[in-house]
Amino acid sequence: MYTEERLFTYLQQFERDFLSTSTRIIDATEGGAKKRGATSMKLAEAIREFCREPLEKRTVSDGKPGQKWMRAGKCVASLQARREEARQIEMISGDTLPLLEEICANIEDQARVNRAIAQIDALRARIDMFGPTYDLVTQLTQKTELQRFQRDRQIAAAKLTGVELQRKQIERDLENVKAVAEAAREFQKLMDEAIQKLKTFTDPAGVKKEAA
Repeated sequence: MYTEERLFTYLQQFERDFLSTSTRIIDATEGGAKKRGATSMKLAEAIREFCREPLEKRTVSDGKPGQKWMRAGKCVASLQARREEARQIEMISGDTLPLLEEICANIEDQARVNRAIAQIDALRARIDMFGPTYDLVTQLTQKTELQRFQRDRQIAAAKLTGVELQRKQIERDLENVKAVAEAAREFQKLMDEAIQKLKTFTDPAGVKKEAA
């Protein structure tokens, strides 16, 4: 079974991490690729075998690591920055869509197509400025990423050339950009939820605090 290149890279990284530790690794996902260095096990079976006792309750006063509440403000600021970058990604994707639609509708007019492509290249350069956040956003588009990979293989198998090849590639890109825009909106919602939870929280002593 084929897999998307980025997902295969993740698999390789997981396997390197698993093989570099003496700790027993349990893969209880009950699906996906087989991972070297991990023992496959059903989740229910893993729970029965390893979750026999409640987790030890830790507090700051027992000398063990606790929550560093004073860093909550910095965490909020970081999440707000990621949210703003995701908003920019959504806006840039929105600006890209009509250009792709213009190309698709005027594929025979190569001068017009080339002008639109030049504008898309400029927008792509802006997206590149948010590389790490873009990677996080695309974690929410895994199904679309796999579909894009399938379409690439279908296009290659069809041995298309010229305008027809360009048309199929643009249709593929349209679906991909729509998915990125939607994922960017969902990512912003996730950031809002995380920010809200961080802004108001309770420390181990039960005192309600407000993060900066």
